[in-house]
Amino acid sequence: MRSARSWVALGAAGLAISATTVAMAIPSATAASATHRANLRGALSPASERSRPRGSVAASSRIRFDLLLRLRNARGAHAFVRSVSTPGSKNFHHYLTDAQWVNRYGPTKADVSAARTWLRKQGFTVHGVARDRLLVSAGGTARQVERAFSTSLGMYRVNGHTVRLASSSLSIPTTIGGAVAGVTGVNQYVATPRLSRIAHPSTTKAAPSDAEPPPPPGFRNPQPCSAYWGQKTDTSDAHSLYAPYTGNSYDICGYRPSQLRGSYEIPTHQGVTGKGVTIAIVDAYDSPTLFADAHRYSTLNDPSFPLTASQFTNAAPASVDQATTSCSSVPRTALTAACSPR
Repeated sequence: MRSARSWVALGAAGLAISATTVAMAIPSATAASATHRANLRGALSPASERSRPRGSVAASSRIRFDLLLRLRNARGAHAFVRSVSTPGSKNFHHYLTDAQWVNRYGPTKADVSAARTWLRKQGFTVHGVARDRLLVSAGGTARQVERAFSTSLGMYRVNGHTVRLASSSLSIPTTIGGAVAGVTGVNQYVATPRLSRIAHPSTTKAAPSDAEPPPPPGFRNPQPCSAYWGQKTDTSDAHSLYAPYTGNSYDICGYRPSQLRGSYEIPTHQGVTGKGVTIAIVDAYDSPTLFADAHRYSTLNDPSFPLTASQFTNAAPASVDQATTSCSSVPRTALTAACSPR
């Protein structure tokens, strides 16, 4: 999950560098050369991103990537997805199991075998195949990547970051063109995550380069919502919209501590209050309002057990990087949770 952590850690700067590529393409019908190769349409980054070269890629550097394989019946798969999601369709809510989906629409075993054979012939190590057969994970050196995809790799400066990009189109032999839909991981790219555009109310100066993005607004179920399942029901929509479920209750607004204690049959009348027990709020953003939020929640929803400042400890990391997280402890509760690094 390293690439996901990198994405988050760089978000506050307004940019993220992913270990994947933007290329999710299909081979073009035009041969790349007389040796019967087919370009992967869309696998070449825009010329504007390749306008500021910053040197070459070391031939021995390691690159891990995924080959994306084709659905065996893409039109049928798209049609099924539409029908299973369309009220009134005969397939509405008649879902397939994972195995049924793979057997009906997933890449064939022959396609997987062809992709693995080609990768190994190019000297790559095949790390595995996704359960749905859509991805074949492999890795090798930059030199092997350049030879296999008939391209060259370079380092380029894009929006303040140095990234690895192919300087020309990636191509594959036409013999596996019918099986391969694209490749991810050869190119790196710079993205602007949505979180980076959320203003932090307490931020008055530029955040450090290694800071994580500010926390997003809290999630709230829209009204109408129920205090418990079945309290409020949808009477304006057809019951068929909920099939095969028989209930049409609006979503839960949020459970209160008393409801949670009741569901676990915690006998508070016998003095079982959770005193001395600690839980952790695992927070991806080290929010400065953690205590205020937890205190307000307990005051509004559990006034018999108000949270005080002396019961709260914020275990903030010494620095924010790709592998740390923040864990804030809240004592006196009947529920427990574990906290571990990401």
